[in-house]
Amino acid sequence: MTDINKIKKAFKNSISIDLNNHISNHWKWFLDKKEFNFDQLQNFRNNDLSKGHDDSNYIDEKSFKILVKKILEIIDKEFFVKNLKKKNVGNLKNLFDFEGKKIDPGDISLIKYLYDLEQNIFKKDKIDVVCEIGGGYGGFAEKILNNFDTKFISIDLPQTNILSTYYLAENFPNKNIFTLEKNHKEINSDILKSYDILILPPTIKFTNFKVDLFINTRSMMEMNKSIIDYYFKFIENNIKKDGYFFNSNRYVKKSLGEAVYFKDYPYDKKWKIISSEKTFAQQHIHQLITKRHTTEDHYDEFQKEMENISNETLNYIQW
Repeated sequence: MTDINKIKKAFKNSISIDLNNHISNHWKWFLDKKEFNFDQLQNFRNNDLSKGHDDSNYIDEKSFKILVKKILEIIDKEFFVKNLKKKNVGNLKNLFDFEGKKIDPGDISLIKYLYDLEQNIFKKDKIDVVCEIGGGYGGFAEKILNNFDTKFISIDLPQTNILSTYYLAENFPNKNIFTLEKNHKEINSDILKSYDILILPPTIKFTNFKVDLFINTRSMMEMNKSIIDYYFKFIENNIKKDGYFFNSNRYVKKSLGEAVYFKDYPYDKKWKIISSEKTFAQQHIHQLITKRHTTEDHYDEFQKEMENISNETLNYIQW
């Protein structure tokens, strides 16, 4: 059984850190309205605790059937079925039938992300350390951990870390999970070696190790520009010289009091494009996979692709 007191202690230590510069206008408004009840964690996916972190409750049966049909045109059925959730942690009620199974509709997009990671990254390189920024309740982390032997670091706001700690602990009872039970200001290689999963608030520093793969799916678009700048610097400072960045976010998002554009994300000149395309079933979101280099040899190619993304953005300015 998951240790709720451990989650409470980590939350208390996390909110003692000054995170004001890491809470966007989008999330400040949202978190100010949220009251957290730890007694409701068992049902967090059918009450307001996961609101804003979980799309599964907003997919209807018609949309579900369309999504299943589309994804099975891209990936084989065996891969799809293998990666459906085995446990309904959080007691999601919005489940639909697929060949006699009740499945989570949110799994469909996550499985496509997983497929793209496998084809473009995991089949090409050994990935020892993954760091996901803004991973919500942990749905994508679960898929990665079920498929690949890797250390997994999740960075998110304290309120969200409650959900992901509970969700991942329930799914992986035999994995050793690090949470902020003490006032750590940094994570070093010794701590990393001792744990399978590390769930951290923003501002925690990494020392004596580098990350093979950074991931952000649909949360940078909810950050103010200053926070996006911070995370790009964080990625550049902590990624291996040949590491990857998987980035899937809206062309433009306007819920922050300022428009945030994918085309303006502050990539420096040392990235090579591995894949660039619209996200599965979400034409207003772009998915960019890049690889880190020590030189600027691929910058011209990268710049041309960002120009293409800038041109595509014109179709979504009015959203």
